[in-house]
Amino acid sequence: MPFDRKRYFDAIRPSPFGGKMTQQQVDGQECILTQWESYCEPQDHRWLAYELATTFHETAATMAPVKEYGSQAYLQSKPYYPYVGRGYVQLTWDYNYDAMGQILGCNLLGNPDLALTDDTETTPVYIASTVMFEGMCRGTFRPPHKLSSYFNATKDDPVNARAIINNDVSKQGQKIAGYHKSFLAALEASYVQAPTPEPEPEPGPTPEARTFTWTVPADLTIVPGSEITITVTPPAAEGRGT
Repeated sequence: MPFDRKRYFDAIRPSPFGGKMTQQQVDGQECILTQWESYCEPQDHRWLAYELATTFHETAATMAPVKEYGSQAYLQSKPYYPYVGRGYVQLTWDYNYDAMGQILGCNLLGNPDLALTDDTETTPVYIASTVMFEGMCRGTFRPPHKLSSYFNATKDDPVNARAIINNDVSKQGQKIAGYHKSFLAALEASYVQAPTPEPEPEPGPTPEARTFTWTVPADLTIVPGSEITITVTPPAAEGRGT
């Protein structure tokens, strides 16, 4: 179902963005929405709302792919260096970069900064958003946790869905669930419903065929090509007088 961008941004601007957004915040959401429409539809839109909420949290509200914060010394101290966190959500470890690169058809292992890219003008796909969709939908970030485990026909659990990304549900779960509520409401406000076609009019009753016999008076002369007006009075309905 396509999104009406104006409706979406009008609805999301007050919360959690406090009434205004930077162009970077708008562009990041545009990339995520565009890639979702072509890559993930028709999945549950609660999933998209949770991915947007996670992006808001993980990128410090910038809605742009970011690199893990910290000094160079801090980053080099990580056991997964140089494959530190990158993207809308933090992709880490060499095997995750390699696996995502194979899915996307690009060499993320040899060029990890590609995970910061979400611009089709420079790359053939939306890399950062696709990494997020793949990791959260398939559950490759923290197996077996994935979106379908928390949002399905019988479950709606945006608090514990935080386990898809990190084991800090008690600290961050409620906060991100609040963001999820705002993003889901904005998405629902932006849905473009297909117009309901007008019902075809019911066909009227078929006129009853009637046969009338007219005897030409003997004293009437009919000239070929002349016009004759004949007035026919139908018989009265049954049960009624004339």
